Amino acid sequence: PSMALDLGVDPKLAGDLAKLLAELKRFETSSVAYSRSERYAKLDIEADYPTGGNDELVAAIRNSINQQLAQWANYEAYSGDLADGDALTAHYGNHKLSELTDEGQQSQTPYQLQESMEMEKVFETDLCVSYTYTSYWWHGGVSNSFCQGVTFRKQDGHEVTVIKDGEADKAEL
Repeated sequence: PSMALDLGVDPKLAGDLAKLLAELKRFETSSVAYSRSERYAKLDIEADYPTGGNDELVAAIRNSINQQLAQWANYEAYSGDLADGDALTAHYGNHKLSELTDEGQQSQTPYQLQESMEMEKVFETDLCVSYTYTSYWWHGGVSNSFCQGVTFRKQDGHEVTVIKDGEADKAEL
């Protein structure tokens, strides 16, 4: 005789719950890039761009990338479909390349002005996804770089902040 234990859980409900939990854990990206080089300017934008997973998480990371690029390029935020990572990077890339080219032509620099921005997924668990945003520029001897990290909670896409001095101003895991 079989000793099956009946917990009273509907098998369909249990299966639906398992699918939901798997969807919350799943997160997919694809690489998008904008790379152009002209006489006076070279520009590169690269991103691990969200393509699948929890809709709230995907939207939050796409919005974050859009805002980081707008700040970096000092340009109006992209207002098109954020599902199109190529269009997003071209929006900022075309503007930034035009500015660099103008700057290089006006200064008649013998050097090629260079700038780049990389948005990279650097860490992932079942609970969170972390990105770094790294920019670099070189303008003929003067250079600078900047790196910022951000972590998103997988269940709802909220930003998680490192707790400093015992306080956090954003959502926790």
